[in-house]
Amino acid sequence: MGTFRPQASSLSMERATPRGPHSEALDIVLAWLVWLPESCDVAVAARAEIARIDKSRESSATLEVLRSLFVDLAHSGPLQ
Repeated sequence: MGTFRPQASSLSMERATPRGPHSEALDIVLAWLVWLPESCDVAVAARAEIARIDKSRESSATLEVLRSLFVDLAHSGPLQ
């Protein structure tokens, strides 16, 4: 049996998909959630990320959406 190898055309189509600030911010938050230790309080950690964003001198649509997602997590109950 042969090994599956994706066609170059399918890979280039995936890269050509437009990515906006919402999808980029969501990818970041999902990676961040996976990275957190299991015993971590997500709301507390989210508030720390909000503080980091607020201290940053950078401004972008992605950062605005990212901050909004962290605010939602900071006000959420425990994740199970």
